[in-house]
Amino acid sequence: MKRRDFIKFSMFLSAGSFVGRTFAGEKDLKPNFIFFLADDLGWGDLGCYGHPKVKTPNIDRLARQGTSFTSFYVNSPVCSPTRAGIMTGQFPSRHGFHTQIFGNPRRVKEMKIAEYLDPDVVLLPRILKRAGYETAHIGKWHLAFHGGTSPPRPEQYGIDFSRTIEFDKDKIGTGWKEHRSSECFADQALEFLKQRDKEKPFLMQLWFNDPHNPYYPTNEHLKAYPKMPANDKMTKYWAIITEMDKQIGRILDKVEQDGISRNTYIIFSSDNGPGDPSDLSANEIAALGSAGPFRGTKGSLYEGGVRTPFIVACPGKVPAGRIDEKTQISGVDLLPTFCSLAQASLPENYKSDGQDMSEAFAGKVQQRSKPLMWFYPIRYRAATINQSPVLSILDGDWKLLTNPNDSRTELFKLDTDLTETDNLVNQYPDVTKRLKSQLLNWYRSLPANTIEPGAGELTFPWPGEKWDAVTESLDN
Repeated sequence: MKRRDFIKFSMFLSAGSFVGRTFAGEKDLKPNFIFFLADDLGWGDLGCYGHPKVKTPNIDRLARQGTSFTSFYVNSPVCSPTRAGIMTGQFPSRHGFHTQIFGNPRRVKEMKIAEYLDPDVVLLPRILKRAGYETAHIGKWHLAFHGGTSPPRPEQYGIDFSRTIEFDKDKIGTGWKEHRSSECFADQALEFLKQRDKEKPFLMQLWFNDPHNPYYPTNEHLKAYPKMPANDKMTKYWAIITEMDKQIGRILDKVEQDGISRNTYIIFSSDNGPGDPSDLSANEIAALGSAGPFRGTKGSLYEGGVRTPFIVACPGKVPAGRIDEKTQISGVDLLPTFCSLAQASLPENYKSDGQDMSEAFAGKVQQRSKPLMWFYPIRYRAATINQSPVLSILDGDWKLLTNPNDSRTELFKLDTDLTETDNLVNQYPDVTKRLKSQLLNWYRSLPANTIEPGAGELTFPWPGEKWDAVTESLDN
């Protein structure tokens, strides 16, 4: 099946445009940045990305006003490392973020995970702050372990206005306890936009906790789906997404009212793919998200685990109603891209794993000059088909996955195989050798790490293949 048969966006049939008020000399101002990040939202969980029923009118509005990218990659299939990649512009494993930060101190130590992101490394908020920006971070942080340690506060990372779950519960009200976290975070975002220094450009990161489990929508949230049973699991999941969308709409309205829309880049994305159908330990509703046409979910290095929605809007600077199916963008690109747009200099000895993708924001198809690489050493609770090897590299349309012990290697050509089911290792040995060598050399350069027993291994034989180890385990 062809690529376009998989990817359909119904709401773009009549793409609109948005024109906000402007200030004199606006073109000479440094741009503002508002970055919305959802939690565990799948590639296919939005109306503008083809979902037939979920209601996301405000995110759809943002897509009509800007450009939607179909090939955006986060730098991990789980939360903490993705956030570290965005903040540093470097692959998170370079900083000891091989997986999410657990609440169990023994687990953190066993897996050799960094207890927190080093505040002294190069960071996006600090670079922009030094370039004259006012910075804010609201919502989920998840860049530190709080099990008996005293991790650095967001202010130590270049954040002026901090309202996070982990550090600032006394400032964000009690609504988050009543399962209204998106509303609480939006309230704080509006407060920042109200009190900010109007003479300065700003970066505001609003990182939601929704639609991460558990899901307890209020009766008000459920009213968005009056024809569906209130106790239905899917109703609850969609209601949480729609509530988050509603709060995003409040921010979009404020930007329009303040007349800063034409000088504000507004970005929406998600930190990883949706929960896996087999991961029902915390809350079975976690399995209801959609990865769209892709194989893989949260915790998997297949496309569905690391490929998420990505929308950018800024009237007059980003084409409206456009879909970019060619450009590959990644979380590590955001630091160099934002800094380029802000005309903020990067530190002299700093080297990003990403690249400046501002031309793609402006409407040009942009080719990557650097491959993307992943390392995820956890045996995630996932369906067999979603259990990927622990290492992956993406170079153009070629994607290779492997394990350091050489127990398993897979090669896919994404332009003809979106679902990653046709392993081409035997057909393209030269490509396999080149990418595998590059990936393993990168892996060997990483800080000390631990691969969890069983991670990267299939727990059931793939059709047509004999797995002696699996057969033996079934016999015992």
